[in-house]
Amino acid sequence: MYRLQDDKPNELINSAVLKSVSQVEQSSSFNSQTPARRIEVLGPFGTETANMHIDLEQNKATYHAEFTGKLSVLNQYREIDCTGLHTPITEITLNGAAKDTARIPEDATHFCWIYPPRGFTNLSTAAKKLIDTEVINRDPEFTFLAIGGFVYFKYENHEYHILRTNALVQDINGLVFKGPFPWKPKYTENLWKQDRFQNITMYSLLKLGIKYYTFINPNEVLEASNVPVWTPSENGAFVYLYNENGQPHEFDCYFSVDDYCHGVEDGILSSACVR
Repeated sequence: MYRLQDDKPNELINSAVLKSVSQVEQSSSFNSQTPARRIEVLGPFGTETANMHIDLEQNKATYHAEFTGKLSVLNQYREIDCTGLHTPITEITLNGAAKDTARIPEDATHFCWIYPPRGFTNLSTAAKKLIDTEVINRDPEFTFLAIGGFVYFKYENHEYHILRTNALVQDINGLVFKGPFPWKPKYTENLWKQDRFQNITMYSLLKLGIKYYTFINPNEVLEASNVPVWTPSENGAFVYLYNENGQPHEFDCYFSVDDYCHGVEDGILSSACVR
């Protein structure tokens, strides 16, 4: 088991995209009554360190989070399970300024995406309002739980040692995404069987009619029956599905992490980071 050590909290930048987490409870009726709309742009996202206690086991897709400190208030809500899923741990592909802009630790070698804890979408109204308030107040720990985030590791002596957890926040520079690109539905089935697709918890995406999402690892090779293997992205990608049970929809798409995001250069925002 590998535990993230406490780090100093950073201020979370306010984000219109992260607002209204409490409105997740309305998503089912909202999406069933409102026509789906195509997502046109994703990000840019900044990253902020979240002080989390997370345990992962090697070669397993689950994690355990401890609700301590400010998060201990969540222990009163039995709907929230302290366990959840994560994507397979993989090597970091961003380098140089792009790595610095994403706040990836200098000595980190690997990372994975952490999904929100199980049961988050089934929370009571009171619990959702509590979390919504903390997200709006720029709290990185609650944002990490509400939306998910990246965990970074150093691989040493055949073990993965957690260095940092980063929450995603809306910003004018940071992680930039290319797309949207049409998703190839034949590759959904295997990912679905692996529980890689999870429920959307961001209201800004729910109101577009999006139901599920996953993170595809950098250079991950996807397989499907009777079609060639496919590698969607060199640096990783978020995939969004609109229909229940992963059935194909014309708006299904993915966004790839852009490797040309360099943040602020000589006091001027890099054009690659402004969308």
